[in-house]
Amino acid sequence: MVQMQDVMSKPMPDFREGSIVKGRILEVRPREVLVDIGYKSEGVISISEFEDVENLEVGDEVDVLLERLENDEGMVVLSKEKAAYRQNWNKIAGVFQEDGL
Repeated sequence: MVQMQDVMSKPMPDFREGSIVKGRILEVRPREVLVDIGYKSEGVISISEFEDVENLEVGDEVDVLLERLENDEGMVVLSKEKAAYRQNWNKIAGVFQEDGL
């Protein structure tokens, strides 16, 4: 049985628009990938945002940018490309600040 203490000890995801969150692939479709971020509804990402489509598997974990909490269809709007771009930019900025380039 799951203890309340166990549930409460896990960090809650930051469901703010513009934040990067972890998602789990639920389904790979011909044109899109369905991703669960632990919010009330799943998000859909265009298959074109994934580089290695042949190796995508249900259950894979991906970093995604939370663009909108809900679109007109009630779906979460996510972007894998924008998450990667922001993470790379943050790495560059960190190196710049550390090295004083």
